[in-house]
Amino acid sequence: MKIVFICGSAQPGKDGVGDYVRLLAVSLIKMGHQAAIVAYNDKFVSVPETVVQDANGFQIPVLRLPINFPENKKLLNAGSFIDDFTPDWVSLQFVPFSFNKRGLSISLISHVKQLSHGRKLHIMFHELWVGMDLQSSLKLKLWGKLQKQIIKSMLRQLNPNVIHTHSQVYKKQLSILGYSVKILALFGNIPLGVMKAKFKDLSPLIFGGIHHGGEIKSFLNWLKDAAVSKEKNIHFHFVGNNGVYAKAWHNELKDAEISYTEHGIQSESYISELLTECTFGVGTTPYLLAEKSGSVAAMLEHGLPVAVVAREWVPIEKPARDVNVLKVVNWGPSLNYDMFLQQAQQPFNGVEVATNVFLKDLKL
Repeated sequence: MKIVFICGSAQPGKDGVGDYVRLLAVSLIKMGHQAAIVAYNDKFVSVPETVVQDANGFQIPVLRLPINFPENKKLLNAGSFIDDFTPDWVSLQFVPFSFNKRGLSISLISHVKQLSHGRKLHIMFHELWVGMDLQSSLKLKLWGKLQKQIIKSMLRQLNPNVIHTHSQVYKKQLSILGYSVKILALFGNIPLGVMKAKFKDLSPLIFGGIHHGGEIKSFLNWLKDAAVSKEKNIHFHFVGNNGVYAKAWHNELKDAEISYTEHGIQSESYISELLTECTFGVGTTPYLLAEKSGSVAAMLEHGLPVAVVAREWVPIEKPARDVNVLKVVNWGPSLNYDMFLQQAQQPFNGVEVATNVFLKDLKL
């Protein structure tokens, strides 16, 4: 099989979907297929460039088109690149805000229609529309209605051969629109490295972007009780680009007199070692959306149990099952610490599992 992935950006370590696509492409290449990437709205380049990106010793041809490049020239450049590659499949890795700063990707529909003409089309929905939950403001709900209409138009006009998403919530939303959608579980972007011994302290870890909200103070009180029962100290770890909402966690940790380390952006090998050294992971993405968190997937792949400490998020349209595919725990004050730790996952190679599902669903 020959496949071209279309995503927003292909800057290594700076775009989660771009990193996801690169790892999936490498996994396909390992299995004897051919893959290339078109970064259609790349804010990390100023001029179009065709490069070869190296990932885990494998080389992937990549076309990077600047975010401010004229639409007609984007289509022309991408069309030439894809025609030269002669793929059997075109895979659109869809995130609304990756292709338009307001998340209103109207022109993308006609572009993908032309780029995929005569080829099979796959769409992976990493995200759908804003305002999907009951807690959203009226502004977000109205904004989301526009995005939803664009997605409905996209599906109607493109009529993809296969549709994937990571999330049961998103699968439910797309099925309401009348489409058959398959789940492709997310994998982490951090390959398993050297397995290290656990820290002696009770050592929770947050990896990647932190979302707003969540009962942080109550969680830390629960954690302190667990530490007393285990006769251990607590030392919290933060790694990756945690974003502006990390400050709320830092302030609560200081108030609770719990020490912590900010590791910042680190190499994959460093993060992998840290993941194996810590006691458990903390996810801040709302529980029903944890399936779309690459950070949560990476923690699970490294054998960490994961507790979700997040804001309330109740979808307007609930999925058929009120759980997510990933085995994470929706934290609450009554959670038994010992039982929680027993839910640690056996490390597995998530990208290989996902690649096999991907190929099976594409019937290859």
